[in-house]
Amino acid sequence: MICTKCKIDKNEDEFYKSNKNRCKECIKKINRKSDNKPENKQRKMEYQRKYRSDPNKREKLRLDQQNYHNKNIHKVWAYATIYSHKKRYNVYITVDELTNIAKNTTICPICKTKFNWIYGKGCTMSNSPTLDRLNNENDITINNIQILCLSCNTTKSHRTVEEMDKWILQWQEYRKMKL
Repeated sequence: MICTKCKIDKNEDEFYKSNKNRCKECIKKINRKSDNKPENKQRKMEYQRKYRSDPNKREKLRLDQQNYHNKNIHKVWAYATIYSHKKRYNVYITVDELTNIAKNTTICPICKTKFNWIYGKGCTMSNSPTLDRLNNENDITINNIQILCLSCNTTKSHRTVEEMDKWILQWQEYRKMKL
């Protein structure tokens, strides 16, 4: 496996089970940064407490975040998607690569529904974009993904494209018998 931070090919036992993208050594280096020193943690907490206690600053921060999300909706989606998938899969695609794919994918390739890229408050709709692996046995790579709407991705589930074709034929036969 190759660490995404140091770019060195290492044995699987040099990675944590929960994080297959960065080796244990790189994660330890990240955790040793100055943010973890007690004096810096205390200073950071005091700053955050002051900042959050001022309603004007809190509202300005909320509006700044909202504006950033609106201007960079595809990048925000790509980052959140990659981050959530790293917990369960090996991800070999960058945020920029997924952002470019997202910008070029405006409709679901299966049902032709226009994607709803609205982000926030955990609100998902049937036309929300989702990341789908073409072959669920393989890792997440640029050649093994597509963006589908939530409805189509839920219907496809764990099936490969070939298995989905078979399922559709079975569904059509079932409907003929019921009519």
